[in-house]
Amino acid sequence: MKAPIKKIRLLMDSPRTGSLNMAVDEILGREVVGKGREMIVRFYGWEPSTLSIGYNQSHHDLDLAALEADSLGWVRRMTGGGGVLHWNEITYSFAIPYDRESKPSRNDLFSFCADLLAGCYGSLGIRTRAKNPGRYSPTADCFAAPGAYELVEESTGKKIAGSASTIKRGYFLQHGSLPLDDTHRRIGKYLTVASSSDSSFEGSVSIGEFVSLGRVEILERFRKYLEEVFEVTTFEASEEMLAEALNLAAERYAN
Repeated sequence: MKAPIKKIRLLMDSPRTGSLNMAVDEILGREVVGKGREMIVRFYGWEPSTLSIGYNQSHHDLDLAALEADSLGWVRRMTGGGGVLHWNEITYSFAIPYDRESKPSRNDLFSFCADLLAGCYGSLGIRTRAKNPGRYSPTADCFAAPGAYELVEESTGKKIAGSASTIKRGYFLQHGSLPLDDTHRRIGKYLTVASSSDSSFEGSVSIGEFVSLGRVEILERFRKYLEEVFEVTTFEASEEMLAEALNLAAERYAN
């Protein structure tokens, strides 16, 4: 990026509903507008477990009756890509100021985020690399195949992190799923369409296939890595921000 990020405001958030999670991410994007070389990193979970779909994805891809029968939620993201079943995972979001005058390229932003995620995985002893840009057709299942700059685990070549992004006025937002086990693969039960995949990168892997660490310890290692590379301060969403997010969740993401 033309103006590298130096400071991170780190939010270790509580599990929230799908609509509120998406609203909080949007509010955090607005929060960084005009903040220069500072970003917000948020790690969070979902309660109940939720299937999120991309901005342009049809809700007809979902078996809503099956989701309801298993007490799962669903929500449309503000970002693109395919469906993700958020079950036993760590979800992240990166909110980064975006100045249209300095015009950092999308590739610069994607590369920066991929490097940051790779460092987090490296803190667990998991080696990853970003998929090179190239032809990619979105599928109903995000984890069927990696898109450009998404991380694959080095030894298997399989996708280990699902990511989606958007650029809005004044900010870039990327969020995604870091599976802890294979529950994300259950997504097929809740889709009405078959999920194709790139044969050279078929399937996915999870953190639990490489390390035996709990969620708390994983997040602590992520924190320590970030503190080695950036100026990190702990961040908590204010009551005003949460109230705004609740309104946004009701008006947009739960509607």
